[in-house]
Amino acid sequence: KQWYQRRVAITAGEKENKDLHTRIVESQGKDPNGKKFAHHNMVWMGMSDSRLEGGFIDVYTHRTLSYRNWMSKQPDNWTKYDKVGQDVVAMDRITGQWDDSYGFWKRPFACYCPPRWQRKN
Repeated sequence: KQWYQRRVAITAGEKENKDLHTRIVESQGKDPNGKKFAHHNMVWMGMSDSRLEGGFIDVYTHRTLSYRNWMSKQPDNWTKYDKVGQDVVAMDRITGQWDDSYGFWKRPFACYCPPRWQRKN
């Protein structure tokens, strides 16, 4: 799906999946296995700078990201295919590095579902 469709796909689905969120990596050591769930080369993450260019935030908490793992020369806000630029983050499944990307590409989502004891319901 496109990155912009992620909220609908995750939150408007079945009620038992309402705790499922697109993945946010907060530190290198905190999520070492996140890459193994990707089936394509790049997967969508729950990060965006659509409100303030270069100010990447967690789309759920709206907190500024303290950890960064950008590919070389990223983020670049490339405008070749969209004059607004690139406002969302995709992660390379092999390296775990991030790419500033266009939200209209179709990619799978890297998701996190907390353990049952941490869920709201």
